[in-house]
Amino acid sequence: ITIVYVLALLCVQSLLAGIRWRIVMALFDRVLSLALTVRIYFEGLFFNQALPSTVGGDGIRIYRVFKLGLPFGAAFNGVLLDRVAGFISLIFLVVVAQPILFRKIQEPQALIAFWLITAFGLFAIIVLLAMGSLPSTLRRWRAIRGLVMLSVGARQLLKTPSRSIPVLGYSLIGHLLMVSAAFLIAVDIGISVSIIDCIIIVPSVMLVATVPISIGGWGLREGAMVTAFGLLGAPAAEVAALSKVLNLANILVKLFASIPSSVALAVTFISSLLDK
Repeated sequence: ITIVYVLALLCVQSLLAGIRWRIVMALFDRVLSLALTVRIYFEGLFFNQALPSTVGGDGIRIYRVFKLGLPFGAAFNGVLLDRVAGFISLIFLVVVAQPILFRKIQEPQALIAFWLITAFGLFAIIVLLAMGSLPSTLRRWRAIRGLVMLSVGARQLLKTPSRSIPVLGYSLIGHLLMVSAAFLIAVDIGISVSIIDCIIIVPSVMLVATVPISIGGWGLREGAMVTAFGLLGAPAAEVAALSKVLNLANILVKLFASIPSSVALAVTFISSLLDK
């Protein structure tokens, strides 16, 4: 019965993420239907399982929205801005958990590692927001102009409460749903951790998993989770099982939700090639 609850939590998390992206895309004057937005979002989730990090499917989302008529720059920045919103809320959760983390963990090297992860995330957000103020002389390169557009979009999102509150709110709820799913699995396996323990550990692990050096975050995420929960005295074997079950549950949700639309996408793509 636990796996049913876990799958339900992860389904809701992905649905909220799709709704969040729809709100973000409205900044670029492109409001897709909710059903279409969620469908495209799940297509991206499907491809995330076979591409580097957890962002590999973003290219699919960019391509799909571009084909629906949105300028490539807007499609690109809309997807990246959605990622930025999720990243900001994740960093917020990590920062809020830091005081509790420092009370529960006494290992100095581990605390430094957690602090560095948090500091890097905050630094990345600050740099992104600051790039909107770069002088025009530095904007002659296309890559820089793209980052400037992304920075301006992020500023616009954060300065518009009617959009920033639901976007960041959906993101935060989504992260907490992931934490809750991890907690349910941990309890079912027999790991002696509290929901608070999961709140201070799981977001940091999710942050580490975004580093694009593995396929779908596999390996990197497991190592980070075993190390982090090990600091609380959790056995490595059980934590490894927790990580694998959580990842498999994520894959199941993404596969079952996205296979129909991904097959349709593949058929459309192949047909377009044959027509040429």
